[in-house]
Parts: sequence; structure tokens; C-alpha cells
Amino acid sequence: MKRIFTFFAAALLCVAAGAQVDETFQFVDADGNVVTDGSVITVNTLNEEGQMVVPLSVKNVSGAKAAVGLYETIDQMPGGTWQTCAFGSCMVLEETGYSPKSVVADNYNASIDTEWIPETDQYATWEAKLQIHVFNVTIQSKFGTINEVAGTEIIGYGPTVTVRFEYKAPAIKLWWGYNSKDDEYTGLGTSTAETYDCASFYSGTTSTAAGKTIHAVRFALPTANVKDVKVWIAKTRPTKIENALQVVSVPNPVKGINEVPLTTPYNVGTASVYVGYSFTITRVSTNDDMYPVCVTGSDLKNALWIRTSTTLTSWSDLNGQGFGRLYLQMLLEGEFPYTNAVSIATANLGESVAAIGGNIKLQVPFTNEGSEDVTSIDYTISNGQTGQLTFASPIAFGSTRNVTIEMAAANEAGLQSLKLTVTKVNGKDNECDKKDTNFTMATVLREAHKCVAVEEFTGTGCGWCPRGYVGMMKMRDKFGDNFAGIAIHRYDSSDAMYISTYTQVSFTGAPSCRINRGEEIDPYYGSGNDVFDDVRAELAIPAKVDVSVKGEWNEDSTQVVATATIESLIPNGNYKIEYVLVADSLTGTTSGWNQANYYYQYNRRELPADLAIFASGGTYGKSSVKGLIFNDVAIAVAKSTQTTAPGILELGVPTENTYTLAMPTKTTLLNAITKNNVTVMALVIDASTKRIVNTAKFLMPGYKPAIKGDVNEDSKVDVADISSILTVMATSEAYSRQADVNDDGKVDVADIARVISIMAGE
Repeated sequence: MKRIFTFFAAALLCVAAGAQVDETFQFVDADGNVVTDGSVITVNTLNEEGQMVVPLSVKNVSGAKAAVGLYETIDQMPGGTWQTCAFGSCMVLEETGYSPKSVVADNYNASIDTEWIPETDQYATWEAKLQIHVFNVTIQSKFGTINEVAGTEIIGYGPTVTVRFEYKAPAIKLWWGYNSKDDEYTGLGTSTAETYDCASFYSGTTSTAAGKTIHAVRFALPTANVKDVKVWIAKTRPTKIENALQVVSVPNPVKGINEVPLTTPYNVGTASVYVGYSFTITRVSTNDDMYPVCVTGSDLKNALWIRTSTTLTSWSDLNGQGFGRLYLQMLLEGEFPYTNAVSIATANLGESVAAIGGNIKLQVPFTNEGSEDVTSIDYTISNGQTGQLTFASPIAFGSTRNVTIEMAAANEAGLQSLKLTVTKVNGKDNECDKKDTNFTMATVLREAHKCVAVEEFTGTGCGWCPRGYVGMMKMRDKFGDNFAGIAIHRYDSSDAMYISTYTQVSFTGAPSCRINRGEEIDPYYGSGNDVFDDVRAELAIPAKVDVSVKGEWNEDSTQVVATATIESLIPNGNYKIEYVLVADSLTGTTSGWNQANYYYQYNRRELPADLAIFASGGTYGKSSVKGLIFNDVAIAVAKSTQTTAPGILELGVPTENTYTLAMPTKTTLLNAITKNNVTVMALVIDASTKRIVNTAKFLMPGYKPAIKGDVNEDSKVDVADISSILTVMATSEAYSRQADVNDDGKVDVADIARVISIMAGE
């Protein structure tokens, strides 16, 4: 019997499974459309009450009264509460079963009000199944009243709908760009009332924007005197802005930050994209009107594309000109890998130096890689020290902030290799992988006088190098004895000050500089907005050596004998010394002295006041500047193969070293060198880090070279030669005394005639 029953039950199931769907009732969606049997609908919206409501109604299409119930399969429900209000009553279900049954009218059409109420933040995806069951109608008498009620017999199986619930974390939207909202910005412009198009380019394969959706654009305006403001997105730099992929007008732009939602969010995918804004300056009456494009930070390729209607009519990438990056961010939506995460931008921070009893100041670049703003960081150091940093101004997503961490120096002079680890972010475990960095703590015996060497790559043929000229002049004036400027004229061999032997340091472009052989930076703007900040940061690092230098001329002033005294302030310091001669007040009249100048194309109001001397209308506002006086010019250097190597030095024991430098032999340069304008420098270099750790300089006593008349080196004494000699005679006490043939205290015609005779070979 058991086998017969089992077979019979299976047969019944097969019949039921193959039976036709009962069409007494239908599922209907919110728009009144019939939802067919077997359909799958997705519910992914959480309403204000925390409910995920199934948007379905049940409709009686039989034309007669009928008894109905809803069978609800909720076995997969991960938690939370399930309830249904249908057919006139409500019920909470804790497991698969029926919601209330009822007899409904022939025209019944009402929502089933079925909802899942998930536990807050317990994100999950699962499926429920709803099926309409049709029951028999029975008569029930209660207290003398006869009622029609749903019976227990299922007389029809109606349509089935599968509901897929997707309860996901809210979509993350973060502002991101080549800068942060909190970055300070400055103005850039043409000082002309015209139309500006500004943009940044983002690669779809390498930038954070890849795969995200752009919802809005943020930019800044320093003035309200603008019209026709538009935000736009394009795949290529648009010839006409109206042809961009999306253009959004900004009807009420404000002075300061503007945040403009896109009409339709733009999915970047893996494609590259230009994001920009355009505006027209209506009048130029203030500085803000003259410089209406807001820029910030240091230069970056593709971060500052500009075009204007009259001054700069073609799109130009202004990278490399010291203008910085366009102040612009995008509101990105998408998946971000971390929530609380901070990375350290470099794997090795190099050395941090302090004297015994002091504190080292470790400069650490922290980058927020997570979707939460960073308000605090916990860190550990491998020597057992721990600490916490809190930020009144949080670090936004994608932003890097340089933070100073102070820690006690060692109790005795020496070097320690240490590691810093960011352990927590906002009080939670740091999710980022790049959370470690190494550094060396150098504890020195005492503090010594610090002089920073600034080696500048420049040349008279470099049109942007007036910026370096001004920067070096500013550093010289500001830092005095703490500044050792070395202008390396290697840009163009036609330069009258060209030096072929200065090969100890390399550069990728001009003008640029390295401070103590550090990173290549701009000699005017530095690594940010002001090179002064970089010099101050270097001066704040105590020197690992104490050094002084003196120099003496040989008998005919063709050589300088330099003597340096160096004392290591750490045990077993390994050093090299390089010697350099620099000259000031150099000038000349031949073409090799003429400085190329691209800034003549700019109006003085467009440039900082100190750089405006090279703008149109400025003192040197020509494309080729004549008569410029050059300072800090490298005229001689020890070749790299001749560099003196003191080697490993004992702590606190002074060591003396001597080296002989030859003066230049090129007459054009030699004749420009006048009294008291030659300085000898000793650069002390750490043999392991290759960085300059301290520099000493010494102004040489009066320089008395022999008279040479052939200035042009053409074996003839001509008018140009005589002109040059007269200039030297007028500016050099030594020459004046030699040329005063009559000993009357004046250089007159007779004296000049006598000098010409000497020059001619008498």
C-alpha cells in the first residue's frame, strides 16, 4: 500500500503541475498592466518608513464573487519583517504560508500591500514567490447572520510572480578631481573682456573616474561679472561648446564655488573625457575680472586646458608654465573599494634629522583612499612610539595632505632605520594596503649653520627662464647667507655663460631647480605656489655636517685654491665635497647675453608684480632682453670625476680638504667678471643619499685678470673690443688704475690711446 500511495501522490502532483493557470484573478502592476504568470520583478527601493514594498495589485476578472488567498514563499528571507495587507485584513508572516483569505466582489482591484522591512544596514539580495490561490466559497452563520467566507478547498491555482529584493548600500557619491575643494586657488587670465573655455582631461583607463557616473561639476569663479556660464562634457576638445556631449547652462552663477548638476548623469565607462566650463567676462574693472580662471597647486599634464575667443584662440595645455591645475571637481557615483583607508604616497620618506634632545619633524603625505572623510589617523613607529592625529578640517576623498609628525630624537648621535604604519582611520582598521613607509632618523651631535644650495637649470635661449631669474633673485634677497644660488647655463650653447662641465645634476626642462639635490621643482613656484616654502622646509632640517670654506687666487688670478673644513655631526658619516665658482653682476653686449623672454606676450596685470618686469610695458618687456645683469652664475666646477671624496669621517673631528678650480678661459665671459663678484662654494654630499647636506660659501677678494683686448676672439682689435674694454675700465678699480697712464686720476683720451697701443701689441 505504501508504494501505491506514493505513486498516486506523485501522479497527482504531475497533474497539478501541468494544469492550466486559473484566470479568475490577475496580478496588475502600478501602471495597470497585467503581470503574466512566471514574471520576475525587482524591488530595490527603500521608502521613508524603511519598507521595500511590492508594487502589485490583485484584480478579479471573473465577473463574479470569488474567494482568494495569497500563498507567499519567504523561506529565503535573511531577516527583518514580512507583512501583507490584502483582501481586507493584514497579517505578519514569519515563514512561508498564506496571508488572509477572503471573498471579494466581482469588480475587486486593490493593492496587496506586501512589504519586506529589512534590518537597517543588513544588506542582502533574495527572492520571494507570490501565488494567487482560488478557494471555494462557503456559508457561515454567526449570531444569526449568514456570511459567505473562503473555504479550505483550493479550486484553482492562479498566476505566480517572483519578487527579487535587492537591499544594497546607498550609492556612494564623492567629489573628485585633480584638486580638492579645500585647496587655495588663485586667478589666471588675459585681462581682456572675452569668452573663456576651460577644461581638464581624464583618462578612462587610469583615472579614478573610470567606470563611474558623473552627476555634477564643481568649479570656482573669482568674479560675478560673467555671463553665458555653461558646464559641459565632451569626448574630445570641442570646436564649438554647443556640440559637446552635454551642455548645462548655469543661470545664476555666484562668486566663489559653483556646484552644477548635470541634466543627465554621464557614465564615463572606460572612455576618456573632457570636463569643462565656459563663461564670458562682461567687463574688466578689478583684478578678479582680469584673472577669472581659478587654478591651484602645481602643474600637471592635461589638468589645465584653456581657450579664449580672442587672445588664445586654440586649445592649449598650459602644463609646464607654472600656472598649476584647473580648479574643478566632478561628483562621481560608483563603487569605491575602501571606506576608511589612508595610503602613504611614498614607500620611503628618506631622512629626518634632529639634534640630541630635539624632535625630528617627519613630513608624511597622507592620501584618503576611502569614501569616508578622514578625521583621525592612528599610527605606530617601529621603535615603539605611537600617536594619533586629528584633523579639524577632514581629508576628503582623493586628497593628499602633507602632515608633520614630531617624534623624539635618539639620546646619542647616529642613524636609525624605522617604519611608520597607519593602523587606524577614523578609529577603525585601515583598509588600505599601502599603509607603511620607511624613513631614517638621523640624530646629530649639535645644530650647525645651514646653507641651502639651489641649483637652477637656465639659459639665455630659454623664453620661460625669466621666471627662474626672478625666483633666484627673490631667494637670494630673502635668505641671504642661508642661500647658495647656482645658475647653471646649459640650455643653449650660444649662451655667453654656457658651462659644459656642470654635469653632476640633471634636469628635464627649464626653468627648473633642485634644492639640495632634491626633487626637480619650479624655481619660482616651487613644488606648490611659492618656492620660499620649499627653501624654508629644507632650512628646517638640521645639517649633518658643519662646513666652512675659504679661497685664494693664484698669482695671475687664473685659479682659485679652495679649502674646506668639514666636521661630521653623526658617527661614520660618508661624504663627498664638490666645489663651485659662481659670479655675480655679469652682463655683456653681444647676442649671447640677450635673454629670450616669452612673458612679453602678457600684460603686466596678468603676472605677479615681481614677474611683471618682463611683461609688455615692463622694464624688460621685449622678446629679447638686452643689458640684463646675471647673478649666481656657475663659472667653474669640479668635474664629477675630480670630485673630492673625504670618505667616512669620525664624529666631531674636523677634517680639512683643498681643491683647485680653474677660472673660465672664454674671453667673452672672462671680461664680464669684475671685482668682488666671485664666490667659491663647498657642497657637502651624503655618499649614500646623494643629497647635499650642507653648503658653505666664501666671497673672493678682488679679482685682477690680465687685460685682453680681443673680446670677440677674432684675432683683431675692433670697435666692439674697445667698447667692451672701456666698460670694464669704467667699472673695475684695478683696470682704471692700470689705464690711467697720466696718473691724473682720470681715464682720458691719452690713456685710451695708450691702452689701444698695448692691445695692439706694443
